[in-house]
Amino acid sequence: MNHHIFISSITELQKDFKRQFLRICQYHQMNSEKTYYASEHIVCMLEYIKFFYQKEQIDDRTSKKALVFEMVDAYSNFKLPTIPMAHIFQHSPIEHLFYISLCSTMPEYIWKLSYIMPQKTVCNNKYHIDFALCDRKTGKVKIGIECDGFHIHYNTPQKVEKNNIRDREIKKLEGFDIWHYSGSEIYHSSLTLAKEFWKYVAITFYPDH
Repeated sequence: MNHHIFISSITELQKDFKRQFLRICQYHQMNSEKTYYASEHIVCMLEYIKFFYQKEQIDDRTSKKALVFEMVDAYSNFKLPTIPMAHIFQHSPIEHLFYISLCSTMPEYIWKLSYIMPQKTVCNNKYHIDFALCDRKTGKVKIGIECDGFHIHYNTPQKVEKNNIRDREIKKLEGFDIWHYSGSEIYHSSLTLAKEFWKYVAITFYPDH
């Protein structure tokens, strides 16, 4: 299958997913607002696949489509009325993918108590972190997440040390830890990583639920 035919098939797949998902929503009597947000996330996921294929020329359609089907399955449980934020991630498809994975696997009781804030500024605007899990009542950050690109974060010993210093300063001033995931980890195992993250959050911050 050549490049142009694949992109065309993804466009058709996108339309088909929206039709399928709307039928799922109608069957489960999901409200229109939640249906819209969830279906838009599926579109964002497909756009990510299309972008990555164009950029990397990776011919691994089966695994990519399987990932989208997992997203459809996650949303069919109608857990999360989250708002698409593709415009924030236009320069980082890896962050976009992990945001979708975090949202689609976030337990409902955790969603009621906290929210995910992309590009959160901390330490009096000195730093920003890719994602912060914030308390819904206080806005306080419980834990942060960084999606690390090798060339940005780790291609020299100096950058490694700079990131370690940054993490220690954030811990000292703000009181929370930061979890780091590589771009490769996210690309290959984003849903698994997200599920493991929520397990940790549940045990650490919400042990009584």
